[in-house]
Amino acid sequence: MRFETPRFGNAAVDGPLSVASGEELWTADVRLADGVIRGRLAGDGPRYGLAFDVTEQGAGWFFELEPALREARLVRRAAIVDADGMPWFEHEVVQRNVWSGRDDELSVMLLGDEVQLALGGAVILHAVIDREGDGALGVWANSGRLRADLAVHEGRAPVHVVRSS
Repeated sequence: MRFETPRFGNAAVDGPLSVASGEELWTADVRLADGVIRGRLAGDGPRYGLAFDVTEQGAGWFFELEPALREARLVRRAAIVDADGMPWFEHEVVQRNVWSGRDDELSVMLLGDEVQLALGGAVILHAVIDREGDGALGVWANSGRLRADLAVHEGRAPVHVVRSS
């Protein structure tokens, strides 16, 4: 998956997925209502992550990773206009958790309104949210460089029921 469209217009540091200061969001021309995103996502800045259902204004749902605190958050960002008429984002942290294992492999499941984040094979966040499901996928960083090697697997996986006797 290629993330090419910067949304906030902040200056790059070095390379296509980098930002000198502040925050930048890059989107791919991919929409995913049901499926799994797997791969590696790493950054050298204080916070970075994966976004889904991203609108043209850069609002949407964000999985935020803060490696120094080993904290992951599911955040809803809504585009608003402040009292001075400036565009802004309202942040609502829906869920947060810490992780202790490996964080080099990321897996995000989107299944209708159900979302899940796994790091290193361990589920860190799992929630049922109110999704629009028609926005783009993206990655974002708060300062620094980001390395993203992610693939999308569309569709619902079959559910296997195991019955014990």
